[in-house]
Amino acid sequence: MLAILLRSIFSAAAEEPAPNLAIPSPVEERVSEEAEALTSARPPVVTVQSAPVVSSGLVSFTMEADPRAAVRVDGCLVVEMERWEEGRWERVPSKGCAGGELAVAVAPRLVVTLPAPSPGRWRGAISWGAGCHSDLPLAFSSCTESGTLRTDPFDVRPGR
Repeated sequence: MLAILLRSIFSAAAEEPAPNLAIPSPVEERVSEEAEALTSARPPVVTVQSAPVVSSGLVSFTMEADPRAAVRVDGCLVVEMERWEEGRWERVPSKGCAGGELAVAVAPRLVVTLPAPSPGRWRGAISWGAGCHSDLPLAFSSCTESGTLRTDPFDVRPGR
């Protein structure tokens, strides 16, 4: 009889879920907010700060990102240049560096100014990563998200 009574109690308990009486701690709430910020983070916005036509001098690129996203760019070569040639974009080889440069934080804003390239149609390409290790180069930092952003094209004309 006792076995039947216990069986009926346990089977009824299995059918009804127990109410969740757990109260989240401040640490759990903070971790949850940080996780939400990371999953809702967007890649950096990249714009060309100079005029659409550059006649000489410098061209500046501005990157902006949500500080909670921990977006980083390559510390060696932040902006790679691409030139419009024969109907397609061609990456222009750059000197770069020997490697080992730590990734650079974007947030909230990072401005990179370069000498204007030779005359022609150009755009900048920026490799980025989010959720990266801050003590490693971008290529080795095991980012949770990564990609390459490209600026709008701009024209470089010979100086007058």
